[in-house]
Amino acid sequence: MEELDETKKSTTLITDQRNRLIFYIIIAMILNLILVPFAPGGTAKHLNGQSATQDEIVSSTIRTIFIGIPAIGFILGSVITLFPYKGLPYSKKYLYFSLAIILVLEIVILTLSAIVLIKHKFM
Repeated sequence: MEELDETKKSTTLITDQRNRLIFYIIIAMILNLILVPFAPGGTAKHLNGQSATQDEIVSSTIRTIFIGIPAIGFILGSVITLFPYKGLPYSKKYLYFSLAIILVLEIVILTLSAIVLIKHKFM
């Protein structure tokens, strides 16, 4: 009986943390989208050396934020989930770890965007 209560508590805790992670991911995505129009347009280059236009930068950023980063997060999450964590099975850990990785990646992108924006505005 106590084992069942402990498992239920762990599951509830993971669910609460998962919902919180989703909320933070959405906030980070929105902040990333807000910073995109303010980024300097001439800093991105195509593989052939030509400068990318502002529209190309925006569309690339949107694809990265909503497709690329979550895909990388879920791929890395499938590997990281193999490590033991509170005795939970793989299926219960996968989404939590994937969301945590997505949040970290979104925050890294947000931080780098802010640094580039500050550097461009003040230097």
